[in-house]
Amino acid sequence: MDITWQRSTPNYGDGHILTERELFNLADVLMEEYERSARRLYIDVAIFLYQHLLASLSPYHIVRRFARSGLSKALQLRFSQLGDPGDLEESVRLYRETVRWESEVSWEGPSLSSVINLGTALKAKFDRDGQPAGITEAVEMFRKALPRATGQDPDEVWLFQNFAIVLAARFKLSGQSSDLDEAISLDRKALAFRRPSDPNRSYSNACLGNHLFLRYQQTGQRGDLDESIEQHRETVILLRQPTPLRAQALNNLALALAARSESSPMSQSVLADMYEATRLFYEVLELPHHLIEGSLCRRNLASILISQFKWTGSPVEIDTAVALNREALAVIPKGHVERLLTLSELARSLYTRDNHGNDGSDLQEGIGLYREVVKLLSPLHPYRPTALANFASYLHRQYQRTGLVAELQESIDVTRESIQISPPDDPLVCMASLNLATFLLDLAEGDPANRSQHLDSAMASFQTATSCQSASLSRRVEGARKWADRADRLRHPSALLAYETAIDLLPQLAALGVDLQSRQKMLDAGGSGLACDAAACALRDGKLDKAVELLESGRGVFWSQGLQLRSPVDKLPPSLAEKLRNVSRELEMGSFRDATRDPSMFSLDARKTMFVEKEAVRYRTLGDTFAATVKEIRELHGFSDFLRSKSMATLKAAARGGPVIILNASVSARCAAIVVMSHSDPIHIPLADFTFETAERLATLIRGVTSDPGGGRTISTDREMEGLIDLTFPHRGMRVKPIKRIDPDDVFRLVLEKVWSSVVEPIVRSLGLQRSESLPRIWWCPTGPFTFIPIHAAGIYKGQDRVEGLLDYAISSYTPTLTTLLTPPPRDTTPFNMMAVIDAETLPHTVDELRKVEAHIPDAPNRLVKLGTRDSPALLDDVVRHLSSSSIVHFACHGIQLDRVPLDSALILKGGERLTVSQIMQHPNQGASLAFLCACQTATGTLRMPDEVIHLAATLLFAGFRGAVATMWPIHDKDGPIIADAFYGEFFKSCASGLEGPDVSEAARALHVAVATLHLRDERCSFVRWLPFIHIGQ
Repeated sequence: MDITWQRSTPNYGDGHILTERELFNLADVLMEEYERSARRLYIDVAIFLYQHLLASLSPYHIVRRFARSGLSKALQLRFSQLGDPGDLEESVRLYRETVRWESEVSWEGPSLSSVINLGTALKAKFDRDGQPAGITEAVEMFRKALPRATGQDPDEVWLFQNFAIVLAARFKLSGQSSDLDEAISLDRKALAFRRPSDPNRSYSNACLGNHLFLRYQQTGQRGDLDESIEQHRETVILLRQPTPLRAQALNNLALALAARSESSPMSQSVLADMYEATRLFYEVLELPHHLIEGSLCRRNLASILISQFKWTGSPVEIDTAVALNREALAVIPKGHVERLLTLSELARSLYTRDNHGNDGSDLQEGIGLYREVVKLLSPLHPYRPTALANFASYLHRQYQRTGLVAELQESIDVTRESIQISPPDDPLVCMASLNLATFLLDLAEGDPANRSQHLDSAMASFQTATSCQSASLSRRVEGARKWADRADRLRHPSALLAYETAIDLLPQLAALGVDLQSRQKMLDAGGSGLACDAAACALRDGKLDKAVELLESGRGVFWSQGLQLRSPVDKLPPSLAEKLRNVSRELEMGSFRDATRDPSMFSLDARKTMFVEKEAVRYRTLGDTFAATVKEIRELHGFSDFLRSKSMATLKAAARGGPVIILNASVSARCAAIVVMSHSDPIHIPLADFTFETAERLATLIRGVTSDPGGGRTISTDREMEGLIDLTFPHRGMRVKPIKRIDPDDVFRLVLEKVWSSVVEPIVRSLGLQRSESLPRIWWCPTGPFTFIPIHAAGIYKGQDRVEGLLDYAISSYTPTLTTLLTPPPRDTTPFNMMAVIDAETLPHTVDELRKVEAHIPDAPNRLVKLGTRDSPALLDDVVRHLSSSSIVHFACHGIQLDRVPLDSALILKGGERLTVSQIMQHPNQGASLAFLCACQTATGTLRMPDEVIHLAATLLFAGFRGAVATMWPIHDKDGPIIADAFYGEFFKSCASGLEGPDVSEAARALHVAVATLHLRDERCSFVRWLPFIHIGQ
């Protein structure tokens, strides 16, 4: 378009003078072009044209009103990009003039559109200066106009939308949650007005998504964050054209994804969120965008790169983050509302880079930047608490390098100010309180005279952090663990309370609304070793009952969470029972869904991604419903303890068949045994010369000599194994240098003797056990590294002969938790049936094993289902179908335990099909009695989280089986028939008739006989062959 200027009047090159109407239309077209392309020239010319019209038209000219409105909007938009306060002040003045004029000429008052325009301008003014007068005026004006919304005016939807935006802004000032809740309600109302074809629907999606995200930031409610992401994805889908609006939508979605990635323990899904956010930010920079929005995008991209750097350690990522923040800052003019936040982000990136080593210049620059930020922020600015908290962290790091107490004291004072001016339910309170606790602990070390006072203050700060309901659960668990660790090491009286707090948070961390894989990973991140350290603390205080209760609450959380969904509800009021039953059923079904997101998943269709995320929102909502229903039940008379952690009085019943010995392995104290008895108080047996490190070394030695699938053969050693033996047995007197090879039997003898003398023998003597023909039963409940040690065979051996050992005094069983032994015997009186599954193709001895099993089954043709034979292959579907209805199952096949992904541990069937832990969990069998897993590694557990006891045998107990025979490491194919023959021959002696099944409580005794048979049958039978078979459960 060729436009020249003549006598300050725009005209075409041919001399035609534009009319007022044409000038106004031209200005509007230029504004549309600016919103599409973000070119500065367009908005500058449009503003000139509007100003020209206002200057030349009479006060009552019809075009003047529209020109004033257009100029107001254009000035406000230019301010948002360039930050010139003169533009904003003039915009507000013009809007006020419009409202005043309309109030004078219309008895109804100003139009809704004028109210909306002035309100949004006042909100922008508040964003800039932080003064409450403007935002208060806007709220009052919108609320006064709200009753005029009758459904007739098309501007009503904008009234709802912009009132929501203003309320959200006031929330940032006041912290009143009612403002934000009302804003979200108005957002939903506006969205309901928009038809799917409405071109402005994307704006409503975006506003709702932004306000849900804001509420998530304040409350930590994951449901709000997930719905925010859902709304932003919808916005992106609707805005397909490469415009600044799409850039803004992508930016909003990326911010929400980045927040979700930071709120959860690292996993594939978290990485997927992180990488998708990064890709989206880069995409924004490639689209047309307004200058300031491009700067903000660089800042946001820098933030996600900082998060990635913390996981990858790549210098490229942190250097790029610093560079992006510098670029962002260079674009934002002084005085612009976003400049302070960008200064802060630059300081944060410098702080992160400094943490990974440099000459200290990054830290100095960061401190200088934050001093500037804090100085410029007004006392009421909503960002001030965050800025102060970050500034304090930088000062504390400076103290760590200089040792100057003045810097430490300043960091404490600044943190306290941050907490004091933060809304009490702000998640920042959690982070700042954790920092304050750390700073106070440092002060306690350097100020012996006031040490006790500083320690008390530090522990109180830890408690404040962990009780902050709006903070993320992972942050609160992390804080509780730090509190417990520091209080325990310093012997502060709050240590036990800290441990209880952390353990109480674990079930919330592994929420029922998430899928199994996510639940397991969250427990891996938050719970490892916690219960054992808590029990050691309770034992030190002489609280044995509390030690047992903490162990039971803090271990096996994965299984106890799942069992909550199968809790009996027959004693509940019918309506609540039905509600809980329905919610539990949906949650259990949903927990088996595949909710993992591969980092490459963001390349899939957006609708598919939205489906996965909507499912996550639905199940998280169901989890909240379950929790609310349980809370409602607990308010009923007589149900206050419904689904709560069990007390010692209840747990004692686990020892009704014999004593249960808990072996506690804590890094914070010496190992200890706690003997639980059914009719007396628990007994504490200190294991004075047995430490956590000793248990770890013994477990490592056992795993080292049993990892060879050939089993029983001499294995090559290396310096690590050699050194480990020397550390564990410094006076063994058997080493001949240089060691070339180690016989596994020698290692077993060393380990079993050490376990006997330091652990088992003191327990045997304390219980008064005697050698006997009729051996009593005992149960072992090992924790930590104890779970990998064959406690049941502890003793002194010469060659393969036992001089003395536990096998002479008792028949041992294992149990993951005490609760496992509380399950009542099955009520099913129907005739028993059995399924036997073999792998004849790769394990030829299993054919003989099946024949020997069949020989002992009464009425075998009618009672025994055989799979894996030539006529009946062991197909996964057939195995699963019979698993849910069989009283006894016997598997003679390959097994695999996956340490990193334990839920994928499996029994290997026909054609390599896998019956995994997660599949077994989906098929409960409450009438089942026994599972015999004559396969490799079916009770091995995981190194990463041994106290969660996630292996195949434990899974079958969860599914409903009362007991299981399983293996601690790979076994020999040829030993299967011998063990099975002896076991079932003994086990089925307890059958009263051919219809009733055997007594499941005799399984441990039958295995005792079977293992002895294997050992005696071959005098050269190595430890690795006869030790792995164990009994678990009742």
